[in-house]
Amino acid sequence: MKCCIIGNEARLLPWKFDENDEKCRKLKEEFEKFIICRIEEGCDYFSLGMGSGVELIGAEIVLNLKQKYNLFLEAVMDKNRRQIAGWSAEDVKRYYEVVLKCDRVTEIYVPNIINCKEAIELELCRNTQVVIVGYRRTIHDNLAVFIESFKHEKPVKVFLIN
Repeated sequence: MKCCIIGNEARLLPWKFDENDEKCRKLKEEFEKFIICRIEEGCDYFSLGMGSGVELIGAEIVLNLKQKYNLFLEAVMDKNRRQIAGWSAEDVKRYYEVVLKCDRVTEIYVPNIINCKEAIELELCRNTQVVIVGYRRTIHDNLAVFIESFKHEKPVKVFLIN
């Protein structure tokens, strides 16, 4: 079963880029337990947009779990790499270390007139049975409409983690 993980960028999280913050450490622990529950329900294919924050944290958790479970990890990214624009050199290095360990890298072309993160999230949710939304109050309107549009064709579980 395919699962995608989407969520806020680091700059929008309460702890920003400080992953040593107590709230971030707690989220990572809860997030790992939550992902394990999804694996035990049959999720074995994880697709991530590789944004900073929740998506990168999720990718690292799935990569660690690959040592114990038979999982497939796909990174979906903008061909022009706009999602890493403005990142520190250390964060870019971390990003590529994760991307290089993925089983598949899917590059999509996102025209400049379209919100890059939103376009990647829409691509992630295509043909997905489970959507995990981390550290957001809500799903943006276009994604909600998109998920609703194909719910009649196949069931989609959406989980919000905060």
